Amino acid sequence: MSLDQAKQLLLEFPHAYVTDWQLWQRTYQASARPIGDVVVEFGNILRRWRATRPYPMRRPRHQSNHDAPFLDDVVDAAWPHVQLLGNLNVRDIDKTLPGQDAALISLWNLFCNLAYRGQTSCVGITKAIMLLTEGRIGPAFDSTVRKNLRIPRPQDSESWLKYLREISWDIKGFEQKHNIVLESLVPRELAPLSVGRVYDMIAGPRQSQHNLSPPRSSQDERQVDLAGGRYGHRDTGFGCARGHERPRAHPHEAAARCRRNVKPSG
Repeated sequence: MSLDQAKQLLLEFPHAYVTDWQLWQRTYQASARPIGDVVVEFGNILRRWRATRPYPMRRPRHQSNHDAPFLDDVVDAAWPHVQLLGNLNVRDIDKTLPGQDAALISLWNLFCNLAYRGQTSCVGITKAIMLLTEGRIGPAFDSTVRKNLRIPRPQDSESWLKYLREISWDIKGFEQKHNIVLESLVPRELAPLSVGRVYDMIAGPRQSQHNLSPPRSSQDERQVDLAGGRYGHRDTGFGCARGHERPRAHPHEAAARCRRNVKPSG
């Protein structure tokens, strides 16, 4: 992918999602524990993003019509892990400090509980994590991103972290090739954006798709491979050999882990 292609994809990202992100940037203060209106906006944005579809998402305590735990409880339980991550981003996901891998795993397991009926998929989990880390840990693994990256739906935190590391290699290969940092491609009117969010916008839907325009022909389909590794003969970038897939957790085992991770506050 060329620099111009990457810049064009950023400009074609759906305007509604851009507006939501800018609203979140104004609302969320990473240095203060998210409570009250911040949790409300967190939930509002995730619902607009259909994060837990087809299941209903938890509401803040004062808005809820379901049993505990409430959205406040989930965010409150997640906050210490977000703090432990600090400024860790997807580019440096292979350079985690002690405890940071465990923090990422804990966030995955906590946001399994984002829906109050049914188990939340990787879509809602990764959208929630991207919001709370202010775009440092991304992309969100929605169907468009997974299609463009040609990766399956991660069923557990282990496979999610594996794909994040491959994305990290792709980012670093692209940056080395063009002697830039990915964030420098962001248009001035959208800046600042963290690297995970930038990658999310490049791999994500287009404005034309958001407007429900007719599907493009197969010749026009876009696959994200910033460093050129997947389709070439390199051993770097997102096209690196993945080796053998690790066994996935059985769905019932994953659901049991989720249920154990959030307790209602007193």
